Amino acid sequence: MTFDKGRYKGSIELVSALARYTDDVLQTNFTIGKNKTYKNELARLFKREATGGKYKYGSNVSDKKCTSAKLFESGKSPMEPIQAVAKGLGARVDVDVYGVMTIDKYIAPSKRPCSYILPTGEYSVVLP
Repeated sequence: MTFDKGRYKGSIELVSALARYTDDVLQTNFTIGKNKTYKNELARLFKREATGGKYKYGSNVSDKKCTSAKLFESGKSPMEPIQAVAKGLGARVDVDVYGVMTIDKYIAPSKRPCSYILPTGEYSVVLP
């Protein structure tokens, strides 16, 4: 940030909260077990990997059982089993305005309510 002619100037780089999962690796193999529920398996992954991350499910997502076991090898990104859970639930992984990973059904932007409005005013300039 710099201060010039009575105004602060600077830039902000936005990084997805999902970056922590794409940049990390599984410490050991992880398996989503056959006939296990996807939601329980995701909770087990988060507990085992001790990521400390937060996640939630949208109200439109109901739990399902995995029809076949899925193995994710150590050294792979934790995003792989996270994406598998979302796919198994017929949903997608996203991040809400508070940085919480959200697994929910996809809704086109034109059909969603506004979730956040950037503040504007004499001290705020948003450039494309």
